[in-house]
Amino acid sequence: MPNLPSVSVIIPTYNRLHFMEQMLNCCKKQTLKDIEFIIIDDGSTDGTYAYLQAETESDDRFKIFKVNKNSGPYACRNIGLKQANGEYIGFFDCDDEIPEDYFEKLYYSAIKSKADIVYTTFNKQKHRIKKIRNLTDKFEVLSNGALWDKIFKASFLRKYHLTFSEKWYTADTFFIISAFYYASKIKLLDEPTYSYNLQEDSIGMDPSKKDKRQKDILNVLREILSFAEEKNISSKERLALKYFCNRSLNRYNDDIEFTNQFNKILNIKNDIAERKDSFMISALKLQKMTHLISDEKYQEKYNIALIESSPLFDKKWYLAKYVDVKKRKMRAARHYYRFGFKEGRNPSPSFDNNDYLFRYPDVAASGINPLLHYITKGEKEGYTYTYARNTAITVQEEGFWSKIRYALEYPIRVKEEYDRLTAEIKALENMK
Repeated sequence: MPNLPSVSVIIPTYNRLHFMEQMLNCCKKQTLKDIEFIIIDDGSTDGTYAYLQAETESDDRFKIFKVNKNSGPYACRNIGLKQANGEYIGFFDCDDEIPEDYFEKLYYSAIKSKADIVYTTFNKQKHRIKKIRNLTDKFEVLSNGALWDKIFKASFLRKYHLTFSEKWYTADTFFIISAFYYASKIKLLDEPTYSYNLQEDSIGMDPSKKDKRQKDILNVLREILSFAEEKNISSKERLALKYFCNRSLNRYNDDIEFTNQFNKILNIKNDIAERKDSFMISALKLQKMTHLISDEKYQEKYNIALIESSPLFDKKWYLAKYVDVKKRKMRAARHYYRFGFKEGRNPSPSFDNNDYLFRYPDVAASGINPLLHYITKGEKEGYTYTYARNTAITVQEEGFWSKIRYALEYPIRVKEEYDRLTAEIKALENMK
């Protein structure tokens, strides 16, 4: 019996022949071995189906289906859900792009964390600095109601009978809210990141469908609030849900009539002042935090974190060999970065500072810490820290960057959170 795929990727397409080569390249290069791609051609008239058949004929990872009459992306996704055999299910829009390790990283994160949903980011954004402890946190961490930056455990979707309504253009939002409500565990990842490309000829941009889109958004909003009432969620949870709807669904805030209807259904005017005050207090706290570390101090923190995480830095060896460092009450990596290399001290038995600087006078002339140079530039440019190249340790080992990610990014994430809050405050001020 063949192994079932780890991930099933559902891809609807309609008259997108010009994107098929790009889409197939993204799929074929995925590093996750046990994967299947379920592509549903939604009645295309531009040769898409024939192209897909020809290009995937010899690749058993691909399953190509054709819907004779154009039925919309959600009908196609429902077909995909029925055909999917994977342990997890992901979604990919054919005009977008993903890195080669996209589904591999999401899948192994899901397995390690035993999550129902793994939620990554798009267009190199970052998630909020927040742990998901309850339903309010789930709604507050949601930046959008999209499908494509998440994977879902297949058994979880089946347990709660989660499929898509085929009558709306915006059915993904209700699907996501339902999934987040039921999920026992959600794992957030800041990478790999999905590349979302909004095309001028997409449904979301077609001016002839604007009235239908607006009507659907209002209907979805009513359905979401009805769902919240049915599940008897608390007032705090409901408010978090409403504000997610406001930032995710209110796409026509330049249309006065639509905005008035939207705000009337959402009914959050009475909460605006209280919410704004809460945001302003949080924003002031974050603003102070962003000034706690200067650019210079941040760069030093970054460099020390790189050295400390490197397999060429041996903390125990360094402290045992240079016993005076302990008396200074300074971290070993920080001492080496600031003073040790200048005093001729080596970071480990494997790396000889003086030898490296002797063989590369340009590094010596720059005054940069030699191990830091090797980590950031040297290895990529062919420099070696030992004459015997085949005995060298690879610095960019798997997991190297993930070990130091939070240490390096925290100040940036604080600033992003501050910017997000100030944007929400401005949006609240503009609400009528």
